[in-house]
Amino acid sequence: MALALNASHPLASRVKVLIGVDPATGTLVDLVRTGVTFTLDAGVSGSVDTPIGKGIRCTGSGTDSRGFSFTDFSIATQVAHEGTLFIVVSKMTGYGGNGSQPIRLPGSTLASNAMMVGFSQTTGNVGLNDGNLSSALTEISPTRNIAGDNQWHSFAVQQWSAGGWTALNGALFMDGVDTGVAMSNKPADRMHINGFARNMSTSWAGDFVWMAFFDKKLTAAEISGLHTSIGAGNAFALVTGSGAVVTPPAGVVTIATVTPATTSASVAYSYSASDATAYEYRLNGGTAAALGASPATLSGLTAGTTYSLEVRATNGSGASAWSAARSFTTAATPPADTTAPTLAGAITISSLGSTSYTASWPAATDNVAVTGYEYRINAASSWTSSGTGTSANITGRTPAATDTFEVRAYDAAGNRSAALSKTVTLAAAAAGGRLSVVDPLKNNAGAVQANLTGIIATVLRASDFTAVATVASLTTGSTGILASVTHASIVAGTQYHLALKTAGGGIGITGPITAA
Repeated sequence: MALALNASHPLASRVKVLIGVDPATGTLVDLVRTGVTFTLDAGVSGSVDTPIGKGIRCTGSGTDSRGFSFTDFSIATQVAHEGTLFIVVSKMTGYGGNGSQPIRLPGSTLASNAMMVGFSQTTGNVGLNDGNLSSALTEISPTRNIAGDNQWHSFAVQQWSAGGWTALNGALFMDGVDTGVAMSNKPADRMHINGFARNMSTSWAGDFVWMAFFDKKLTAAEISGLHTSIGAGNAFALVTGSGAVVTPPAGVVTIATVTPATTSASVAYSYSASDATAYEYRLNGGTAAALGASPATLSGLTAGTTYSLEVRATNGSGASAWSAARSFTTAATPPADTTAPTLAGAITISSLGSTSYTASWPAATDNVAVTGYEYRINAASSWTSSGTGTSANITGRTPAATDTFEVRAYDAAGNRSAALSKTVTLAAAAAGGRLSVVDPLKNNAGAVQANLTGIIATVLRASDFTAVATVASLTTGSTGILASVTHASIVAGTQYHLALKTAGGGIGITGPITAA
């Protein structure tokens, strides 16, 4: 099936020009208009293969023009006030100077050109000149250096004028994105498209692939959609039919380096041509698999294994020859770590108080590495991790009690050393403090509970609600005030709650009380 305009495309009815290369014949065709003839400039012998399909290589230097021209087409005969020109080029390998137009869309005379896209000679950045060549090249911002980048690009120029073609205005799109560059021009003649060529005294090279003109001002989304629809084999959303007659990659792939790990390897490679769209690899002559851009990572390898690696280039038409084989061996899996760390020396105790202390120990050693330490007190069923540090602050202990503190080291494999042990006797508590309740006890009905006996109070530390003492046989006075509670475990200056139970079964709890 031959190339044809895709009638189902939303923009199909608005396309007035659609020029590309017939992949079967290698000649330029217009898929919209019939009877259009094309003339190649001197020095252009025919079509070439590009990374995205067939194109016409337009090159030139000095004052010659090496592109093509075709039957004159006047935009004004197709649309009154609006239009968008969309061009696809590949392999931009040269540039022009300020004021020169490597891509020229000429009118009937040079003075009537309406749109001109060019390169800055000093930077290679694409830009736009106004139609009368009266100003230097205006570069897009941010700049986009495309000289010599060997990639494909699309250029779109919107044009509109409420008053007709005597005042032409436009905006430049590059690779589907609005560049922010505007143009304004008053051509001496109506605008025409009658060629694609390098037209000034500079050197450049570019492969023409597609040109489309629409009789409407396209939206940014429509321009972006056209750009993203371009692909290998002359794929273009506006076109149906046979793809380009693309030849398989003809270059040579060279494997530069292979850096193996245990189960993977990094591969750096290069290709001598520009006709590849992807790459494949195979190991030991096996099945080909997709390979990422260089440097690429091969995963899922077996440790301690020797492989023979080959790489090749591919495109829509086939694959190149395999590269010269490169042998490499993955690293062996290290043996399992079964050696426990060694923790030697003695635990030291500092900052010893009645309820806290600091335990410190020497650093352990291991055949691989010590991962951390853990401790327990009084042979608790679980161990507490202390991280990689060699000390732990122990709090909340009982005054005058004796602790057995143990610590051990562990490694990443889960091996644990023998534990070091230290007996710690905490200091006796200071003289007991006193808790005084200032509000009378009342029952649920709000009646003051005077002269009660047999009251039991449990002293709860306010910071963690730990019970530190229980005092029995307390009483209230004639005003219902509870007698002061004293105990050796009560520390002056610390806040506590009293949980109370009366002989008759009543219960309650006070607010926080600071011990005196």
